[in-house]
Amino acid sequence: MRPYRDQVQTLGSGIGLVGPVLLLLFWGLAAFALYWVVRLAVRHGVLDAHRRRQPAAPSAGDDDGPAPTT
Repeated sequence: MRPYRDQVQTLGSGIGLVGPVLLLLFWGLAAFALYWVVRLAVRHGVLDAHRRRQPAAPSAGDDDGPAPTT
């Protein structure tokens, strides 16, 4: 059986990998969330630009037909 000191050092080396992996996971999720926020913002901007370029559709109350004669 190995001495206790060797067992503790073995456990310590395995725990040392958790920190960088969690840090990488955190930054990966943050980058993915930022990507989706920017993607949705660009999508909404493009849709707004298309709406502004199209002529406004007449509403039910705004009839551009001939004026009534009396």
